[in-house]
Amino acid sequence: MFKFFTQKKWFLWAYLGSAVILTSLWLSVQIDVQINEWFGGFYDMIQKALAEPNAITMDEYMGGLWSFAKLAAMWIVLGLATSFLTSHFLFRWRASILRTLSRSDSSVATESSVGVHDFFVIQG
Repeated sequence: MFKFFTQKKWFLWAYLGSAVILTSLWLSVQIDVQINEWFGGFYDMIQKALAEPNAITMDEYMGGLWSFAKLAAMWIVLGLATSFLTSHFLFRWRASILRTLSRSDSSVATESSVGVHDFFVIQG
């Protein structure tokens, strides 16, 4: 199972893929923290606007919404990329496990018969 991290063939996916996924998760947490801070400032601004009329301008209000839109867009794009990379990483990991098993047990599959359609099919 852990030959994925030790074999030269999978080295790039194992280590670079892990680093990219972990970095993207860290960035996602940083964006979550910024969104949380945005909520505090934005709702303070709303409270100020409700306390006295014309306390904030429309530009301040729209600027607050625009800053949230930028944070939300970054979070969505990063989430999609992280999801794609994680799925692809797991597919590669499973492929390496299957190839390792196919070399040790010929009843599981042979390397030439391994494909996407019969990825986990046990050959008899």
